[in-house]
Amino acid sequence: MTGLKPEHIQRYMSEKLSSGRANGKGGLGPRTVRHHYVTLHTALGHAVKLGLLNYNVADRVNPPRFQRHQWHSLSEFGVSSVLEAARGTRYYSIFYLLLFTALRRSEILALRWCDIDLLLCRLQVTRSLHQLPGGG
Repeated sequence: MTGLKPEHIQRYMSEKLSSGRANGKGGLGPRTVRHHYVTLHTALGHAVKLGLLNYNVADRVNPPRFQRHQWHSLSEFGVSSVLEAARGTRYYSIFYLLLFTALRRSEILALRWCDIDLLLCRLQVTRSLHQLPGGG
């Protein structure tokens, strides 16, 4: 019914891995290409359910593998060490917020005094700050 073959999907993924970036500077990461594969696999699965395809062509393709990053958290001693090193500097409050909240660096750097309610001990995150390639 369709001319789509496993080698077409495999070629697509290989091209994305080697030169898939929109700016033309290199390939996409294996995790991103795997997301492409999952999206295509899901769409083809729906086509099978609707009777438009006899089988899911993506089932015959191996998606790229990627390694999950291991996250390591600081021990209680590590937290104390960071805060002790920052004590007395103007960055102490930033390190304190980073260590004891779930805020991202970009969210903390965008905070203004109007976002902080010292009486109710509340913090409101309404923006984030990012540096774009090229310094913007």
